[in-house]
Amino acid sequence: MKNGLSVTGCGKFPVQTISDTIMSALVKALNKESKVQIQARLLEAFNESVQIPGSNLSKDQAAEFVDGISNALLTCSYHKTKIEKRAKEHRHQRELEAEQHVTICRNIGICLGTMVKKHKASFLPLLDKVLPYVSLMWSNDGTAEERRIMVLLFRDIAEQCREEVFRQVFDWIPLLPRVFFHKNPDVPQIVATVISICAEFGADSLKPHITVIFNRLKTVMEHSDAKNLDNIMAYEAAVFTCGKLNHFVREDICTYESILLWISHLPLKCNQDEAKISHEMLCSMMETSEQKVIGPGGIYVPMIIKIFAEVLWAEKNLATEETVTRIINLLKKFQREIPPTVLAKIFEELPLQHQSMLRSVLSIV
Repeated sequence: MKNGLSVTGCGKFPVQTISDTIMSALVKALNKESKVQIQARLLEAFNESVQIPGSNLSKDQAAEFVDGISNALLTCSYHKTKIEKRAKEHRHQRELEAEQHVTICRNIGICLGTMVKKHKASFLPLLDKVLPYVSLMWSNDGTAEERRIMVLLFRDIAEQCREEVFRQVFDWIPLLPRVFFHKNPDVPQIVATVISICAEFGADSLKPHITVIFNRLKTVMEHSDAKNLDNIMAYEAAVFTCGKLNHFVREDICTYESILLWISHLPLKCNQDEAKISHEMLCSMMETSEQKVIGPGGIYVPMIIKIFAEVLWAEKNLATEETVTRIINLLKKFQREIPPTVLAKIFEELPLQHQSMLRSVLSIV
């Protein structure tokens, strides 16, 4: 068993057999249990069991899990209503029950996320059965913590299932912008990431809500504290998502205004993965939709040259080698098309080290 070897007389590895037995017992107990604190412990144990290497959830077990998690969500919703009705004189008891409520919500989100990641084949066909219960956490009286948990779950579903799942989670799309403004900066960062995934793999689902989404992104990006240490990752996620929307939903939203909103916040510098993708997207859009990107009469060209200069100065930190080559080719195209005196004025607005670097790259004496 220690070495993961089969045992004579056993059809499965012993650990797998024990794991299957435990998981089956846990989901059966979850279906019958009505106490929140016990449900929370059952979910925690189930989450550990389904992650044991070699564990396999049958269709029947997956269906039992969905019934159990639905039962837990209903209990959770009822429990929350009961907490809210308690008189103020029971403050200590109310605080204890509120803590239990958050714990069960978290464990539900974690379990569902694990199922999506580890047992997609058996769980995904049943997802539409559990979503109505999950949506209880999105209700108007849902707490910020409940909504944060559901955003994390949505991200897991979107990342693992991509376009195949957007039909099932379509009703969640208009709910995402509601949690953009949250005291925890992780939440708008996660929401922006989820929307960026939707833009790439489920663009049609975003189109009816694109105006609201852009307004939320704009508010995050232009906030006076956006670049504070606590908020910088949420800020860059919003900029990244703005670029994804321009790139993948372009026929519906890609306007001079939306392009300006995006490029005026480039380059990205903290999240290097998102930075490299963003700067590659800028190159792609310059190559396929140049007139839209450079603005009316080329008014955005100085801004784009400034972005390219900063990216090149950072060397490989903000762009792949391929993107660097594309940036240099686009700069050479500008050099061919822009009068030398105009280009010289644009360069004069750049830091001296960037001017020298661009002159070297473009072989300008």
